[in-house]
Amino acid sequence: MTIHYYPESIVEDELLSRRFSQDGAGVTYNANGNYSGAAVYWELRPGAGLRWRVRRLLWAIEDAGTFDSGDYGNGINLTNGVQLRHVRGTGASPTVLCNLTPDPIITNAEISRYCYDVRLDVYGQGNEFLSARWTLAKMRGDGIILDGDQDDALRFTLEDNFSALVYHGWLAQGCVM
Repeated sequence: MTIHYYPESIVEDELLSRRFSQDGAGVTYNANGNYSGAAVYWELRPGAGLRWRVRRLLWAIEDAGTFDSGDYGNGINLTNGVQLRHVRGTGASPTVLCNLTPDPIITNAEISRYCYDVRLDVYGQGNEFLSARWTLAKMRGDGIILDGDQDDALRFTLEDNFSALVYHGWLAQGCVM
């Protein structure tokens, strides 16, 4: 089996390993900007004719300084938090098929509410790195199916200032159906 990162090169029965990108465009992967003026969407969206089964998400936050359980990254105070939804359609008002974060995530500690495997790596020098694994297959049967012909997507919504982070992003893993 081969892992491909772009939908135009994926064929049936292959593994899926794809990063979330701003508006699903496949260009910008680091969600470390200031989005406090208006919501910005980070999406995983298959193209027409494709169906993906997403089994898990890998969440990564890199920041300078010490992480605190009561903040996000190193001292970022979020108002709106991080939200994840399974949606159908595009724009500001798609149909929400499933709200995976009924309570938005606003602190490092709250990531563990949805992700059982959360770890903080401190290497002695340099930046700290928080990683988490969100197993969707245990949450919803065999994962979440995204149908490109139905314009389905997994969508993280950010509406706070994340610009102090060094890196902030997500990777989806699963298979092509």
